[in-house]
Amino acid sequence: MIPEEIAIVILINFDAIEQDEDTRYHLNKLNKREDIRKRIFLEHTNESFATLALDMFRYQAQCNPLYLKWIQELGIHASRVMSLNEIPFMPISFFKNHRVISGNLTPRLAFKSSGTTGTTTSTHYICDPMLYEESIINGFARTFGNPADWTFLALLPSYAERQDSSLVYMMNVLMKESEQALNGFYLHNYTELLGVLQMLHSENRKVWLIGVSFALLDFALLRPPAWDGLVVIEDIYTTYTIEAVKSLP
Repeated sequence: MIPEEIAIVILINFDAIEQDEDTRYHLNKLNKREDIRKRIFLEHTNESFATLALDMFRYQAQCNPLYLKWIQELGIHASRVMSLNEIPFMPISFFKNHRVISGNLTPRLAFKSSGTTGTTTSTHYICDPMLYEESIINGFARTFGNPADWTFLALLPSYAERQDSSLVYMMNVLMKESEQALNGFYLHNYTELLGVLQMLHSENRKVWLIGVSFALLDFALLRPPAWDGLVVIEDIYTTYTIEAVKSLP
């Protein structure tokens, strides 16, 4: 099975190509980019995905000056990397202190990581919002099915107020794709959220509830309903059902 975390990294870091004075060289890079883009969302075996990932790595090594400098400092030659395990990752500090883009196009989106007051946050630039949104929809569909079959509820008090949150952007994309009337964001209005969940439970609807840890724990004290169609996501990566926290005092 293809590791989801690797697939996500590959998808969200596919950026713009560099304009080059040498037309032949430019067209070569353009063809590589378009070839990789066409293959991203195909059904892959482990072998075909590994080939795609290695092609992506070599593309980034060619077109991302910062990444190229990094692997050169490590003494790594892109042509000698032959497996996924050999692909070097950039330190997170690079995204805090450098503009990480493959090429010289102007980014159309810029997301910042969360952080405490006074800390330096990471910035993730997106030059191709259409590809980014396609990756969100395809990634969801591969795991949970058609977004149109789900109602999306976001309990994100520490994110929803921000204009530069990739998580809020992702939820907006899924809600737009879903077009369910009860889709929505919630801050601290737990009673309203409880009412919506009870209504959806009575209709046996499929619901995707995502929230930050402290908000989900506070909300669980209201004893919301649990049913097979409810999926609760904490911090994106860990999945629970409401029943898992019903024993809280």
